[in-house]
Amino acid sequence: MYKRQDQENNVVASRWTFNDGGTAGVGYGKVASGSVLHMGMQFVGEDEAGNVTGLGFDEGDALDPLHVWWMTRAETALLPNIDGEEVGVLPFYWYLDRATAEDPEAQDLEARPRFTYRLWASDDFTGIYSPVGVWSAWTLETQLADLAPNLAETLRQSGYGDSWILMVVLAADETGNYELWPAADLTLGGGDEVEVIDRTRKNWVRFKLSSGEIDTTIAYELWHNATDYAALSVTDGDINFGAAGVVARPDPSSGLRVEGLFRIGVVLPASLENRDIAVRWSLQREGEVLFEDFLPEYYSTTGEIQALQLPYDVSGLIDLDWIPEGRNEVSYVLNAQAFWDENGDGVWDPVERIDTTPASVYFKVVRDANVGDYIGRERQRGKQQIILREE
Repeated sequence: MYKRQDQENNVVASRWTFNDGGTAGVGYGKVASGSVLHMGMQFVGEDEAGNVTGLGFDEGDALDPLHVWWMTRAETALLPNIDGEEVGVLPFYWYLDRATAEDPEAQDLEARPRFTYRLWASDDFTGIYSPVGVWSAWTLETQLADLAPNLAETLRQSGYGDSWILMVVLAADETGNYELWPAADLTLGGGDEVEVIDRTRKNWVRFKLSSGEIDTTIAYELWHNATDYAALSVTDGDINFGAAGVVARPDPSSGLRVEGLFRIGVVLPASLENRDIAVRWSLQREGEVLFEDFLPEYYSTTGEIQALQLPYDVSGLIDLDWIPEGRNEVSYVLNAQAFWDENGDGVWDPVERIDTTPASVYFKVVRDANVGDYIGRERQRGKQQIILREE
């Protein structure tokens, strides 16, 4: 009991007991090595006449309990545990891994755990990691996406794409206990370089940051189409040349025409899976853009294919049989370029990620009756006539 008396003989007394739930006692205050001391105190008021408030939880008169925590260690759990995996986005979050399942309820919102993180980089998963920047400012945030939303792109722009990244998070709890460096796991050198030697703590992870590049692919075949059908059909008289670099223009009176089927795909980094990936394409004739457009559907995963058939898909706008008078050949280049249509407006904006090396297909349509005649004639043109003269 605590009693206080002033000069006018006014007395205020307080009585308390330690409680484990509804049971009085100090069992809840036991402290084990590496654990915490938690004291749940419940106060009872007593007036000068000896009247007291109820002592039990069920009596309804007991004052609100006061919980006092004495922390004896601070350790962080960093999730998800994807050590050794490649990622495109940084999905990490963390929390104070307490020795008790019950979190303290701080009366002051500022009395909460704080965290700081730092990054290191290496070319090899098991190699020496060199520091990338310094420790972050102490923060109440527990998700990296909230603390540094553009960190992955910043790292790529700094040249760390396809590098192994080591991330370490340290904490300080409500009472000011600082988490120690995981020295049993990570050797910290004089130049702040780190070597991984063991795994006993949960507050660090190594991951490979994907380059974040988009890649566009094209597979194609050219043929002489004998029908109005969109697809190649040999049984209907179509003549397939496969992925030929040169195809002969059929005799105009034969009813055949040159067509091409271009199967366009994308290869996406992990950070762009399930995003809206668009593809813009163009067909050039003799270096001049003949037609350009966007494929009608978005891609969302690596391996998806959309087919572009020319001139069928833009009927009336492209004629692959056209060869001007005086020319024996016409050159074409089909370009395809994938990009992340981040704002969904259907066109590429300079701030949106794009395949910096577009996929291209180069082919020629020649006037000769067959490609063999064209090749023979080109070889003959390549020969120089040598004339010997006697002076």
